[in-house]
Amino acid sequence: MVIINIGRIFQVLLVLDFILPAQAIAYSFEDYLQDVRGKNSALQGAIKSIQGSLLRSNEAALYHRPSFFFNGQYSDDQRPTAAPAFQGSETIRKTFQSGLTHQFQFGAKASLSYNISETTIIGASPALLPESNFFDMAPAFELTQSLWKNWLGRETKANEEIIEAQVNLINNSEKYRFKQLLMSAEINYWRLALAQKTVKVQAESLERSSKIKDWNYARFHKGLADESDYLQSTSALTAREIDYQTALMEERSATRAFNTLRESEDEIVREELRIPQEEELLALPIPKRVGNREDVEASLAQKKLLQAQAVLGEERNTPVLELYGSYSLNGRADTSAPAMSQSLGQDHPATVVGVRFNTPLDIANFTDNKKGYAHEILAAQYNYERKLIEQEREWEDLVNRFKDYQDRLLLIQKMEQAQKEKLAKEKVRLNRGRSTTFQILQFEQDYANAQLLKLKNQADLITTYAQLKLFSGVIYE
Repeated sequence: MVIINIGRIFQVLLVLDFILPAQAIAYSFEDYLQDVRGKNSALQGAIKSIQGSLLRSNEAALYHRPSFFFNGQYSDDQRPTAAPAFQGSETIRKTFQSGLTHQFQFGAKASLSYNISETTIIGASPALLPESNFFDMAPAFELTQSLWKNWLGRETKANEEIIEAQVNLINNSEKYRFKQLLMSAEINYWRLALAQKTVKVQAESLERSSKIKDWNYARFHKGLADESDYLQSTSALTAREIDYQTALMEERSATRAFNTLRESEDEIVREELRIPQEEELLALPIPKRVGNREDVEASLAQKKLLQAQAVLGEERNTPVLELYGSYSLNGRADTSAPAMSQSLGQDHPATVVGVRFNTPLDIANFTDNKKGYAHEILAAQYNYERKLIEQEREWEDLVNRFKDYQDRLLLIQKMEQAQKEKLAKEKVRLNRGRSTTFQILQFEQDYANAQLLKLKNQADLITTYAQLKLFSGVIYE
């Protein structure tokens, strides 16, 4: 009489219902990538940074574009004067200045402005100062040319290059981070799919090892085999249990990584992932390489940034020698209209020409700083050259590994097919009484090992392919 434990079966069904979804939903890599794009905050942040840097791509041009300025000032001066009858006891002045200024790339700076001021002198004698309230108006042109510091716009160009390099550094760094996140998504999708398959194979292998152990145990107790055979099969079963636990740990780790990328806190994956077809993997071409990788371009931007900062540092301590001049037309009247009319004529011009000079006195420190900046420029160049070498070596290594994994997959396919045919023929021999169950179990184990080896090679192939994609172009949204 067979007794069925209904309660135990119900418990098992509850566990299976919790672990496995009622209806597994087909979930392709494209579906997963779409989820990651929409939910991963790091990916969205990278996209926004790329968009922001593109909008700032022409920011450096602002250095040599005209700009508008306006100045307004009100002053009330009640300080004692030397001649109150003439200078009064209080002077109120309202001043306004507006115009355009422009920094040329060759180092010159020009401004064109119109200046308006209203002056009121209180307390002066009307006999000595008949016009105690008057307007001054003057269109003016000013020009400054550097003859040493910022010669030919060296400092101005350095500032522009700093802005350009910073924008390019952010742009390329974020593009590379964007591609790395996509690569991580691709690797984790296939990692979990292969991990799930590996768990199934390991579970079947564990079951076979258990049958082999039971078979040897029975033979040992019947006196048909040595105890060493039983102990060996027990040891093999323990090894399979360890392999199975390792596969479960890898599946849990892959599941967490899978869900983390799509920012889900679930500990399980309810969707049904697609296992990559071997024919697809063998047909994969080497991704077309497009120029330098983005991290190398970021290194180039870093080099340019350091070089521009070094030039700016040199210019900061360079002696100042400037030639400047200004020319203005002037008008003064007790009301604004006549003053403006006079300011447009040539009756009261004013011309100023001068030279400015300023130099640091610590010559030794200045010389050391200049040498230090020169070393920093060389260091940036060396770092970039090293990055180029590493990029080339990594590309060659990945291409060779990719080809090797594809060639190896072909060999593993042949081995797996041979193990499969060997197992099938041994089953025929068993039906004819010319083999044993133990032999069948051993052959099944050999076949399972070939499957596991193929899964491992597929994972390595996919990872290498995803890494090669870092060298290819990407369209950014």
